Amino acid sequence: MKQSPLSFLPRLTGFFTFLAFLGISLSSCSRSGSADIDPNPPTGIRNVNLFLSDAPADFKNVFVDIQQVEVKVDLDRTHEFDNSYGDDDEDFDDTEEVDDYGRWVTLNFAPQTLDVLALRNGIERLLGNATVPTRIRKVRFTLGQSSYLVDGDEKRFRMTLITERENLVYLRVKAADMDNTLPGNVDLRADFDLASSVEKVGDDYIIRPRMRLFNVQTDGNVTGSISPTPVGARVVITDGNGFTTGAIPTVEEGFFRVRGLKPGTVYTVTVIAPDYTPYEIRDVMVNPGEDTPLGEINLR
Repeated sequence: MKQSPLSFLPRLTGFFTFLAFLGISLSSCSRSGSADIDPNPPTGIRNVNLFLSDAPADFKNVFVDIQQVEVKVDLDRTHEFDNSYGDDDEDFDDTEEVDDYGRWVTLNFAPQTLDVLALRNGIERLLGNATVPTRIRKVRFTLGQSSYLVDGDEKRFRMTLITERENLVYLRVKAADMDNTLPGNVDLRADFDLASSVEKVGDDYIIRPRMRLFNVQTDGNVTGSISPTPVGARVVITDGNGFTTGAIPTVEEGFFRVRGLKPGTVYTVTVIAPDYTPYEIRDVMVNPGEDTPLGEINLR
């Protein structure tokens, strides 16, 4: 019996379906690079918010030229745990939008020259946000060349930017850095340590950005006030193992607040002011998500 040519169509369709399935299976078993990464993985979608605050320095203003802010998200989880400890991804990923470790997502941040010094004593600013899939690996700042500072004498100085890689600053994101308090949201907070970032060289200034992430839910804070409130007063907090942060009290009330301190660590708090004896408080400890009040500190 002679068969119609149309009778072969179901078998041909099945054959090509099998080939397509085989191709998908082989590609999923063999990673050949970023082209294999699913740009829309079937994982939870979250809104990431990035906030900025600072550990201040002895200037009136410090304006930092921020051009772009991005987060790197893990798309297929092949290297889910590698980057948490810096094992493999060594930050040489600034030229590719996508690589084996994930994709860069740009936050809805408008380029601006921001007075970072205004973000002190617990004040923070939402830099931007974006909707992202799965976990976040890194934060990346792209800085411009228009940063400058204003000193106590109202003189303006341009700051020369120095970074390890072409105006880029990377922050690695660990699980402890992500605040997941609100369902469907991830809050990241970056502390810009201006005191260790800005340096005077001769008559000029340079800025080598030093930043760190902290979590307001798992880290603690120190608060207090000083009296009187002399110009140039500073609060310095150290842990004896190389970590240093601090605050500049408000001129009006002498209030200060330092965030992002790790519980279980013993800190020393020192208040320094011109023409006054340094005031030191030892054995200060903090609790997760809480303020540790030091009360009023009277300088003499």
